[in-house]
Amino acid sequence: MKTQSIITYTVWSLEVWGHSSDDCEVGCPCMVECMGPSTDEDAPICETCQGCEGVIGQGCPEGNYVHDDCADCDAEYSVNDRFKVGTLEVTTDEGATYNTLPSYRAAGLTFTSWHVSDSALTAALIADGYLKDTVTPADLEFDGEEDFSVYVNASKDGRPELQLEFESSRDV
Repeated sequence: MKTQSIITYTVWSLEVWGHSSDDCEVGCPCMVECMGPSTDEDAPICETCQGCEGVIGQGCPEGNYVHDDCADCDAEYSVNDRFKVGTLEVTTDEGATYNTLPSYRAAGLTFTSWHVSDSALTAALIADGYLKDTVTPADLEFDGEEDFSVYVNASKDGRPELQLEFESSRDV
């Protein structure tokens, strides 16, 4: 009985717009300029983590910038377009066989389920040149279903990097 499978994916490069709070700077649409102390309820409120010297609830010193919701950046990433850049073959981990009782076998209900590990996906993406060889599985997050689409995101800030779209699988 075969214990592994090879899954073939179409690899899509993503055109990504947006940024994370780590990239936020003056000029970001989520930032507003502090207009000095104010009693206006809608005025931006300072918090020490934003580098303002203002007092919470009394507005911000003039000329400082804070996030408009006094929290982390609310900007996010969005995928504007994608471009097919090739295919990728990944060997799965050993499969687990289910419904092995004789009655299930006789009824043709026995099946094997395979799983692709994050390290196998990372190694295959590096080997085929889609990622730099310095990338580790800890640098990435894989989301989705391996028999449909897998989304590859940077674990640091969630930036979408690639999309892997299932093409086919075959037993090894």
